[in-house]
Amino acid sequence: MLRSTRFTLGVSALAALLASAPVLAERAQYDFNPGWKLLVGDPAGASGAGFDDSAWKPVTLPRAWNEDDAFAKDIVDHATGIAWYRKRFSIKDLKPGQKVFLEFEGARQAAEVFVNGRRIGLHENGVTAFGFEIGAALGPGENVVAVRTDNRWDYKEQASGQRYQWADRNFNANYGGLPKNVRLHVTEPLYQTLPLYSNLGTTGVYVYARDFDIPGRTATIAAESEVRNDANRPRSFTYEVEVRDKDGKAVARFAAPAQTLAPGATTVAKASAKVTGNTSNFSRRSAIRGSQILSSFRGRRWRCPMHPSSTANDSQLASWFRHCCRAAARAAGALSLRRSARAGS
Repeated sequence: MLRSTRFTLGVSALAALLASAPVLAERAQYDFNPGWKLLVGDPAGASGAGFDDSAWKPVTLPRAWNEDDAFAKDIVDHATGIAWYRKRFSIKDLKPGQKVFLEFEGARQAAEVFVNGRRIGLHENGVTAFGFEIGAALGPGENVVAVRTDNRWDYKEQASGQRYQWADRNFNANYGGLPKNVRLHVTEPLYQTLPLYSNLGTTGVYVYARDFDIPGRTATIAAESEVRNDANRPRSFTYEVEVRDKDGKAVARFAAPAQTLAPGATTVAKASAKVTGNTSNFSRRSAIRGSQILSSFRGRRWRCPMHPSSTANDSQLASWFRHCCRAAARAAGALSLRRSARAGS
């Protein structure tokens, strides 16, 4: 049974530009971690939907198949090789035209993904998140996803025959298989993309701050969202942003101009506004796709969320934010943004 979290598409809103009342268009995000089967080895036919995996080991992700080596062996002695992961699942009430994305936070080293025996794609760099749109491979009722992983030290990229130089036993622990979270997303044909550039070529949502006025406690909050229209006709939308403080109180709302997307087209919607912080609060929180990053200060000292031992005073804050934590801001945003979406027909 898939456990789902329903929210509006991305950080902001997609609102219909129609005379009639807009219809709410939700995106469902499913926790895809429970209910997997694991086998270390490379049996023939393991990608097929009808393969018998009843004797495989039940696991819940994240699960590196060689994780028991972590505290028992030196990294040069970590077990390597082929391991398969399989999961049976069904999606209720899937409508024609809806998109289904399978998102992996990572795999080591390579992961070849199959759905109902159909090869969906390959990911090889062992580091970044990746994902695939799997809607065309799904059938009614029960479906099966199978992932063949390979964490051999001498693994070579299929296209070039070259090794990954960073995958070296001298400094990098080799936790093979699927050692990170997996999620499944169901969206409408007009949707905000996921930040999975390595396979899907999409950038998702990017939230950041600029134009800092530390004494005045203001900054410009900018939000950008890649939006794609996979419907068979033009779709119109607006991109709206709501900014909330750490207590959930709305402190700003702003929007981008209305846009119309042709079938198959992709655009980046952008909106920004100057936002004044709450002087009674000494922390700010952001939450995007369930992830959180905390940036707090005490007595006008700011703490770096990526490097907790590093702090900055007011005069150093702008430089610190741009250089030290730009990547963190890209992943999780500068303030808590409410997800809400409306899409028209």
